[in-house]
Amino acid sequence: MLVRETHWDTRSFALYGALLGLVGGMMLTFFDAFWGQVPDDHQATHVVVEMVIFVLAGATVLAAISSIHNWLLRCG
Repeated sequence: MLVRETHWDTRSFALYGALLGLVGGMMLTFFDAFWGQVPDDHQATHVVVEMVIFVLAGATVLAAISSIHNWLLRCG
């Protein structure tokens, strides 16, 4: 469950952030492929590194938002 009472579940938010990051990484990869922005050498490495960065960034951002929300509820 995403929201329990008033606190947010940080693990679920991190998972959803990772999924959003995956979608964003795929969109950027398709954009790069169609516009010819992918470097000629090490194409697979370029794609994998982009995907990992986007997934980690998405998970980190949404987990941080959830943690900050929960912390503000405890303080206030």
